Amino acid sequence: KKSGELEKLKCSFSHAPKFSICSGSSYTLIPPNQTKRSQIQRSKYPVVAAKELEELQRWKEEHRPGPINLAPEHLGGSISLAEARKRQQIQHSQSKFQLKAKRDEYRRKEKEAEEAEIQKMKEKQREKANKLVEKQRQEEQQRRKTFAQDYSNKINELQQRVGFGFISGDTNQNPGNSHTVWARSHAYKEMLKKEENRKLQEMLEEERKKVK
Repeated sequence: KKSGELEKLKCSFSHAPKFSICSGSSYTLIPPNQTKRSQIQRSKYPVVAAKELEELQRWKEEHRPGPINLAPEHLGGSISLAEARKRQQIQHSQSKFQLKAKRDEYRRKEKEAEEAEIQKMKEKQREKANKLVEKQRQEEQQRRKTFAQDYSNKINELQQRVGFGFISGDTNQNPGNSHTVWARSHAYKEMLKKEENRKLQEMLEEERKKVK
């Protein structure tokens, strides 16, 4: 159906006169009046363009900048060539000193930042070392406590083995036996003390090796 309507519309466009109105299904086409259009193009547009150009030229003439009136001045300023070179040399020297000062300031700040970072790392290491020492002290304290408990148990065991009741009963009959038992008890205590010191020295040596 749509193709038939398009064919009809094409036929109407092909057979329509120049000034006729062509209607389609959704729009209306009104062709221009070519004679009138040609007259307008020949007469109106060139006149308008010429008028606009004339106004543009008039505006340019009205807004043209005037002459620049400046007092004559000697080039190079009012100082002599020797004075100018002397000033230039002074400025160059000052710029060199300023550049050196800036470089020194930058290096100083960089060094301070590095020292602060090193100090921070040292503080961390010192804190770790203090924690390690505190941990070792607590462990050593715990070892001493355990060793003291073992020592007390050994003494009690020795006392029970020797039998203080038997010693007190035989003291009046044979004083030499009491002295012998006391000597043995003292020798045993000394042996335990030496063993404790030996173990303590071994533990301290091991801790020193770990720290190194």
